[in-house]
Order: sequence, then C-alpha cells, then structure tokens
Amino acid sequence: MAIIHDEIDNWLAADLYGELSDKEQRQLHTHLVECVACRKTHQETKIMNKILEETLAQQKPDPSFEQRMLAGFRNHVPERTGLLNCLLI
Repeated sequence: MAIIHDEIDNWLAADLYGELSDKEQRQLHTHLVECVACRKTHQETKIMNKILEETLAQQKPDPSFEQRMLAGFRNHVPERTGLLNCLLI
C-alpha cells in the first residue's frame, strides 16, 4: 500500500474521474480505510472538486481566448530551421 500512499494525489484524481479499474478502486478503498492522512486528503479533494465544478461550470472564456493563447504560444516557440524543419514539413 506504500505505492498508493506515495502517489495518493494521482490515485485520487484517477478515482475522481473514473479512471481506476475495479481492482485499483478496491486497493484505494482499502488504503483509505487504513490511512487517516490519505482519507483526509480524499475528503479535501472531493470538496475542492465540488467547489470548482460549481464555481467554474458557468464560466466560459470569451471567443477570442483560444486565438490569443495560440498566438502567444506561437510567439514563444522558436522558428524551425535546419534538418529538423525539412523532416517536419
């Protein structure tokens, strides 16, 4: 169970989004029954997710947000040159 404990944030996120197998869910549940610290983290994760869903569900970026993000990314990525550029074209 030390693996679950050491990676509890990943396990909890996977559980939250339904990405654990039945076996993994049982392993997580067993660990949460035995570990007070991880059980507390689990409760905090569920509360935080609920708050975020309630708060951000109605929020949407303005229509040009994606274009601004892509333009910013393109401005920070160096221009392709040399052999690598020929291979990617």
